[in-house]
Amino acid sequence: NAGEAGYYRWSLPPELNTRLARHAAELSTVERYGLLDNADALFNAGQLAGGDYLAFLAAFAHDPEPEITQKVAGAVGGIRETFVRAPQLKNYLAFRAAVLRPALDRIGLRPRTGEPAHVAPLRSALIGALGGLVADPGVVAYAREVTAQFLQDPSSVDSSLAAAALGVAAFHGDASLYQAVVTALEKAATPEARSNLIGTLGSFSDPALVDRALAYSLTDKLNSTEFLKVASRVGNNPELRGRAVDWIIAHYAAIKAKAPAMYRDYLINYGAGGDPAPFERLRDFLRDPSRLTPFAEKNITKAGEGVRLRTRLRAKEQSSIDAFLATFPSAPLPDKAP
Repeated sequence: NAGEAGYYRWSLPPELNTRLARHAAELSTVERYGLLDNADALFNAGQLAGGDYLAFLAAFAHDPEPEITQKVAGAVGGIRETFVRAPQLKNYLAFRAAVLRPALDRIGLRPRTGEPAHVAPLRSALIGALGGLVADPGVVAYAREVTAQFLQDPSSVDSSLAAAALGVAAFHGDASLYQAVVTALEKAATPEARSNLIGTLGSFSDPALVDRALAYSLTDKLNSTEFLKVASRVGNNPELRGRAVDWIIAHYAAIKAKAPAMYRDYLINYGAGGDPAPFERLRDFLRDPSRLTPFAEKNITKAGEGVRLRTRLRAKEQSSIDAFLATFPSAPLPDKAP
């Protein structure tokens, strides 16, 4: 699809896909982006094997364009939701670090004077991707530094960098950081700072702190249009999604009393992901006639289609993904951040 001028999908035999990826540097930026987009579509349609898809992504690890790297980072992150459980986690995280760390090394962990504007969003994405589960020590240390600066003076940190750093720091954070975030939230002077801090409350990985954050969201400290952001962020973590679902079910009456009606129509999305169990539990609860609305039913149907697609894709490609990750020549993960 020269110049990405056509609106169509195309496919090649695996060996030709590999050759094309090796020579991707000869293509324009828009053609390389289209190449990745096409591979993503073929993989999700079951027409590109999982291992071949991951090899395709790995071939772009050193691409110099931030837009391409951000596309790769999103695709690598998407693999976790559908295919990564405890047995695959170590190999997956090694792959994620090997593919994404070169890009962060290239653009630099810290912002540089005069760098193009489109580099900053990529840096934030990479900090999030390498600082959470991967726990790259340098990334985590920098995220904690930025978090401390933000908590001291939110206006001194770029908002997108702050969001990424706060999320990483919270993921590895303890009760003292949780309390510092709550204190800063209650003193926040701008909607932007307040939004970042609310998202941070939902980014802790310690179950006890997750429970505290969810309970806090129902207090009068958060208003009716912002409190569900905490549960939404918790639900974005596959390991904690079931906890978010249980909280919604247990506190539905309080949620109904506080949230606008249209917000409740989207609650099903908090349980949707690669694991059907939390989705089905929340779906069955929300389909009770006393809770169901026509728009909520449409959202349940749409979310269910996504869950079924992930389930089918996992059944078809899990073995191919596992085999690739087990043999990918990535370096060992660094020691975890303390």
